[in-house]
Amino acid sequence: MKKRILCTCLALILCLLSASPAFADAKASGGTRQAVGRCAMSVSGKTVSFSATSTSGITEDVISASAYLWENHSGTWICVGSVTDTRNNTWKAVAGTSAGVAGNYYYRVTGSHYSETGGVSYTSTSYTGQCWIPA
Repeated sequence: MKKRILCTCLALILCLLSASPAFADAKASGGTRQAVGRCAMSVSGKTVSFSATSTSGITEDVISASAYLWENHSGTWICVGSVTDTRNNTWKAVAGTSAGVAGNYYYRVTGSHYSETGGVSYTSTSYTGQCWIPA
């Protein structure tokens, strides 16, 4: 039994040691590269805090996160606030702010996520659910 456990441990260590360079090469070559992110909002009275975060698996030439606050007027979403954070030579951007709102409407946030390296760009969009804020 002890021999079996020892052999299994040695095999596992050998696998991990041989796989580590492969993971490093994938990251260095951009194997996990892409602008992905999330957005969020929180409400306190008639103040809405909203944000967006963009991340990539590698250091990007440019990465940005934009958050947009929307207000619903009879089925039409109108942008009532926005914030953007753009960074160079990093893997993460975070944009956030707060805004006072009128209330008596539904509100939601969308996030726009962008990264670019070597002339190749990636974009994605994230969404929150809608939230009613009374007058």
